[in-house]
Amino acid sequence: KITFIMSFKKLIQFVFMLIFLLSVQHSVLAQSFQSKVSSSFSNGNFKELSKSFDKRVQLTISNRSEYYSNTQAEIILTDYLNQLGSKNFTVIRSGTAEAGSAEFVIGEVKSITKGIVKVYIYARKVADTTYIQEIRFE
Repeated sequence: KITFIMSFKKLIQFVFMLIFLLSVQHSVLAQSFQSKVSSSFSNGNFKELSKSFDKRVQLTISNRSEYYSNTQAEIILTDYLNQLGSKNFTVIRSGTAEAGSAEFVIGEVKSITKGIVKVYIYARKVADTTYIQEIRFE
């Protein structure tokens, strides 16, 4: 009876440790996506971020929403942020959605021409790869 209790305690400890390690791994992956988005917006270089673009990316700028190829989306983002005169990006919130199959980053771009512009980035996770599907500016 004592060995059964000891085995059960070890099983419970193992399960909790496994849950902890999976949650840490999940938050590290989410942080990686967030840091990639943050550094791309902060330095205005979308070359690295565009590697995470899906084949077609929905861009919403000034209430106009269009789908673009990943190459076009990179060019349009760079041009738009250059027009804004943006130099600073702050992450307001980030995380996962849809039971971990999607990630999002909500941030603010401080713009010389328009003040603060909110940015919403939505990405779908397939296996271990994150594909950005939508970027919206408000």
